Amino acid sequence: MGYLNLLKKNTINKLVEHEIINKKDINFIDVRYKKYANIIFDSNYKKSREYIINYYKKFNVNFVGRFGSWAYLWSDQCFISGKITAQKIYKNLD
Repeated sequence: MGYLNLLKKNTINKLVEHEIINKKDINFIDVRYKKYANIIFDSNYKKSREYIINYYKKFNVNFVGRFGSWAYLWSDQCFISGKITAQKIYKNLD
C-alpha cells in the first residue's frame, strides 16, 4: 500500500505549496483503498441516499466529495464541497 502513502504525501505537499493549508494545522489523515466504494445508481438511489444522509446528519457527520456525498460530482465540485465543509468546521471551532 505504498501508493497510498505517496498519494497522502503528494496531496499534503501540493496543498501546502499552493497555500491552501498549513501543515501544522493537519490533525489527522486517513487514506484508504475501498475495493467496492463506487456509487451505484438504481431505482432506489434517491430514496436510499436521502435516508443515509438524514441518519448521519443526526450525528453531525459532514459529507464531502463524490463518494462521501453519494453524488456524481466533477473534480471541481468535489474540491468545493471539501472547502465548504472545512470552512463550516473551522467556523464552528470558535
